[in-house]
Amino acid sequence: MENRHLLKDKEFLRRHILRLQDLNKPQDFQTLFSRPAPLVLDIGSGKGEFATTMATLFPNLNFLCIEKRPDRTLATAKRKLKNNLDNLFVFQGKIEHLIPHCFFRNSVHKAFMNFPDPWPKNAYRNRRNLNPEFLNEIYDLLETGGDFHFATDVKDYAEYAYSLLSQHPGFKNQNTAPWLTEVSSEYKTLFYHHAAKDGFSSHFLHFKSV
Repeated sequence: MENRHLLKDKEFLRRHILRLQDLNKPQDFQTLFSRPAPLVLDIGSGKGEFATTMATLFPNLNFLCIEKRPDRTLATAKRKLKNNLDNLFVFQGKIEHLIPHCFFRNSVHKAFMNFPDPWPKNAYRNRRNLNPEFLNEIYDLLETGGDFHFATDVKDYAEYAYSLLSQHPGFKNQNTAPWLTEVSSEYKTLFYHHAAKDGFSSHFLHFKSV
């Protein structure tokens, strides 16, 4: 991006962030990008470190970041523009608002859910994003053979996620174990490094839609 000073302009950055009112119901997301390509979702994308890395490594894929916090979507928009990534868009809002209205069935190639809030206290576990209803919605989004990746540094959440996914008739585990604790560097997000620094292992699940 030539006008680097614009990266400090929040109003300019906001114009590069999608919101629910900007989208058709349903939305053909391919029309947003410069060319059609398999669509990858980063659900709860944070400040966009993971998605911008992946979009740089895989220019043949289109990426949609989904994040509810305004400060984080601004950071992602800044990364997108700084790196001239025309294969990445940012949506500000909750995934549960986006899924029922804006996606065609079988329109997503891969979906990543990296280190969502684990809500570790028993009283709040019903707030976890990953639940049977949400998993059914993810299944409907994915193309046949599409991939769902889930990562957490909370073993209890990994066990819960594995139980949900392994019992779902539409998903098949792609690992030889319930999860991996080590993956290649591009999958090691900011929260992975925070967990490792604090002495916690991360758990990476990979299931395919069948």
